[in-house]
Amino acid sequence: MNLITDSLPAIAIGMERNDQNVLKYPPKKKMNLF
Repeated sequence: MNLITDSLPAIAIGMERNDQNVLKYPPKKKMNLF
């Protein structure tokens, strides 16, 4: 059961395109508790 429920989100995250400029942006400021 765990293999079935975890595999689809893992595939979706694996297929997401990466951002080449992610390290050029400053960190976001925390405005909320979460």
